[in-house]
Amino acid sequence: MKRRIFIQTGAFGLIGLGVPSVVSAAVSNSPFAGVSNWFHHWVTITGAQRRSVAGVPFEALRQTIENINALWVRQDFEPRDSSLFFCNSGSATRCFYPLVLRRAAAGLTDFLTPVLEECPDGSWRTLVVLSGYQLEAIARASIALAKQTEELPLADLLMPAGPVDMRDGSIPTRRGKIFIETQLQKGEAFTQVQVQENGQVVFSEKFVSAHCLSHTPNAVAVL
Repeated sequence: MKRRIFIQTGAFGLIGLGVPSVVSAAVSNSPFAGVSNWFHHWVTITGAQRRSVAGVPFEALRQTIENINALWVRQDFEPRDSSLFFCNSGSATRCFYPLVLRRAAAGLTDFLTPVLEECPDGSWRTLVVLSGYQLEAIARASIALAKQTEELPLADLLMPAGPVDMRDGSIPTRRGKIFIETQLQKGEAFTQVQVQENGQVVFSEKFVSAHCLSHTPNAVAVL
């Protein structure tokens, strides 16, 4: 496999790595403008297959999803529709779906994306709940990595394969880790993303996030 390390640097100081808060997406000059586009781009790079909740033969999964939705409805998030997206990268079955926050009067839309994994005993656990910030960072990383990687599937680098490491806030994947954090400073959101493969940094970028800051609910990104 031929791949060279791809690192972008910006004009910002290093931002600590961890799990960010949630804010609403806004149109910008980024390659993908808006959280809906970042979500659908992630569906593409993970090779996820769409299925309806009603057609899923896992009662334990449906119950887990109901519990997650009951938690986030308190923050005004609700399922966009009755669809789940399944990714079978590796031996474990994983799925994810969007929870949507809409503020019609302000013209704002935001996503949360719970990522779940089937356990050996048939139960399901939540690995992470991705925010719009994280979806944006993953989209940017995937664009760069697609130009650098000839053989390795992006899903192996960018699809969560374990719960968030509470020591450093990293998200484990099949081939490494993802670090993402966004900090709000003077009306702007500064995002740091780093992708590691087997301990080696293959992508790193610091950028001004394409989000507006009109809504910043107190969100727990890991369940």
